[in-house]
Amino acid sequence: MDGRSVFRAVDAPGLEYLVAPGGSNALEDVYCQPIVEGRLPNIIQDTSEIELCRSMPITKVAPIGSHMSLPIHRADGSVYGMFCCLSAKPKPGLNQRDFDMMGLFA
Repeated sequence: MDGRSVFRAVDAPGLEYLVAPGGSNALEDVYCQPIVEGRLPNIIQDTSEIELCRSMPITKVAPIGSHMSLPIHRADGSVYGMFCCLSAKPKPGLNQRDFDMMGLFA
């Protein structure tokens, strides 16, 4: 929304200082835009292995070790938002099956 990623629903116990409903970040500071643009994969098992992740402001202030993000599209194909899941620790076992399961909830 206006160049910002706005959090509509959040379930992040202990991280309320970083993400809360109604909170927002500039799109260039978070993973959403690079994922939509194809510069980052939808499934990131270990953010420390990807230079773009390491250099992003959000990775420097938030404990993001792994991340999955699924774009949610409007009927016209434009992106409405993103459904994201993350862990403070790398998750080498994240795979397409996990991503497909996210799709069932999106």
